[in-house]
Amino acid sequence: MSASDGVGRLLGVDPGLANTGWALLDTAGTIVDSGTIRTRQGPTGPRLLHIVSELRAMLA
Repeated sequence: MSASDGVGRLLGVDPGLANTGWALLDTAGTIVDSGTIRTRQGPTGPRLLHIVSELRAMLA
C-alpha cells in the first residue's frame, strides 16, 4: 500500500502506562478497529515493551 493508491490508515494512540487506548481509522475518518492495551502492575520497562510490541504487531 502506498499513498498514491488512495488507501491509507491512521493509528491514533491515547498513551497511558496501565491502559493505552488506540483506534485505527481509514482515510474517510471511519473507525476500522479500536481497543485498549492493558499492562499489569510492575516495573515500567516490561510494561512499555508490552505496549510497543502490541503497537508494532498492529502495524505489521
